[in-house]
Amino acid sequence: AFVTPRHCSGRPTTAPSTGSLPDEVFFSGGHDQTLGTPKEGLSDDLDALAVYLKHLLTELKSPYRQPDGAFTPEALAGRALFESAETGCTTCHAGPRLTDSAFLPQGPGSPKMPLLHDVGTLKPSSGQRLGGPLPGIDTPTLLGVWATAPYLHDGSSPTLKAVLTTANPSDQHGKTSHLTPSEIAAIVAYLQQLEPSP
Repeated sequence: AFVTPRHCSGRPTTAPSTGSLPDEVFFSGGHDQTLGTPKEGLSDDLDALAVYLKHLLTELKSPYRQPDGAFTPEALAGRALFESAETGCTTCHAGPRLTDSAFLPQGPGSPKMPLLHDVGTLKPSSGQRLGGPLPGIDTPTLLGVWATAPYLHDGSSPTLKAVLTTANPSDQHGKTSHLTPSEIAAIVAYLQQLEPSP
């Protein structure tokens, strides 16, 4: 049976699973979509883990925001750039969770395949997916990204600025090569001030 993706490559986990949802439950309705049908009540263990994780997320406040919790003016300017067609960031980082992470529709009886993107960082050493070349990466959320360095699937970018500049020379990870240093700084300020929703 197909195991749900647990890695940025979208490939299934290789570790045997205990205590997770059976495939027939996970793949029923919209349970297989990260933001689909709620999974609450399907597993006592997973419900307890969800309560614990929700508690952690509510405590994750960005130290980059203003003392009253509001975005700085620079971050607001960065948000406008981030959401503009000029950069294309929201092509992948969209919606309330700033991710387009989803499963692609497949034919009846076929395993569901994750939506993956090649943002120009894949190379032969990136690994494989299901015995073949890795075609792309599952889009992570950007909420709380200020606390998750280093960045990208391989940890090759030490800073958010590096993600937008040195790790993106061909504009495959958003169109940023034409931006000024102050515009890059504004987008970084916006990203640093994103907080997870409780």
